[in-house]
Amino acid sequence: MKQLHLSFLFLLFAGLHTTAQTETQKIYFLKNSGVYVKDKDSADYTRTVTDPVAGSSVYQINDFYLNGNKKRTAQAIMNKRMVYEGPYVTWYKNGNQQQRGNYVNDELEGEQHTYYPDGKLYVTKVYSKEGTPAQQSVYIKTVKDLKGKNLVRNGNGKYVIYDEDFKQVTDQGNVKEGLNDGLWTGKNLKRQFSYAESYDKGKFLSGKSTDEKGKIYAYTKLVTDPEFVGGHAALSKFLGTHIRYPEKCQEAGIEGTVFLKFTVLKTGEIRNISVLKSIHPDLNAEALRVVRLFAPWKPGYYRGIAEDTFCNLPVRFVLSN
Repeated sequence: MKQLHLSFLFLLFAGLHTTAQTETQKIYFLKNSGVYVKDKDSADYTRTVTDPVAGSSVYQINDFYLNGNKKRTAQAIMNKRMVYEGPYVTWYKNGNQQQRGNYVNDELEGEQHTYYPDGKLYVTKVYSKEGTPAQQSVYIKTVKDLKGKNLVRNGNGKYVIYDEDFKQVTDQGNVKEGLNDGLWTGKNLKRQFSYAESYDKGKFLSGKSTDEKGKIYAYTKLVTDPEFVGGHAALSKFLGTHIRYPEKCQEAGIEGTVFLKFTVLKTGEIRNISVLKSIHPDLNAEALRVVRLFAPWKPGYYRGIAEDTFCNLPVRFVLSN
């Protein structure tokens, strides 16, 4: 299932479950999906966040596997959410380095090196900003096979991508001048479909997916987000028409934004609605009530195939003068 964050949202770092705390350090428990949980027994790894030293705004982030081995080190600043800034390193469970790179304002910049579980170099990519407005570009510089042989050298060759365990090839295709070029093929092991798609100097052109029953799905966008029928304007109008401001909150002058999360099924139906950020129980209840009135949305698509997608939605309550 794909995780979607609509363009007008931000992830919250504040308000997460804190299980241990000193004056300078907080410890969190997380799943591999990045979801925070309440206790270590439910977690896949732990995160330690150390407050900035005097005169600095940079927090130190250290993640650990449950066996105590290092999983990741990084640095971040807090501006309503966690923004990565500076170098980071990740490790495999066996203790070997997995990846290293650098963040600038939450985006990768410069060289990023990824390694095989045995510690040998796998891929080197170069991240940079280009154009006006500036957009991130990725240059595929080097790719090596399991024996250390160059597959891509100086931005040219064949890129082979593996699953998480490096046991199966999931994607492969040509690289020219550091960019995807020509035919790329692959398979989605979880969803049981294969694909073939075309690129021209890094620009995706079109593709076709084939499911396990042999049905073919043509597409011209890799990812299509779920959408309220009629778009953002229709969604805003729906919320404005159906929301009834709770009387108790009106009298108390309580305002704010309730953040909800839900799943848009591949059928377009809305399921699993819950509160991500609470303001007041009455405001929460009203936001939930209105979202439960939604008719089916247009579903999300990945490589032409509809799929269940997580969505976040802010519902704003503002009192007029």
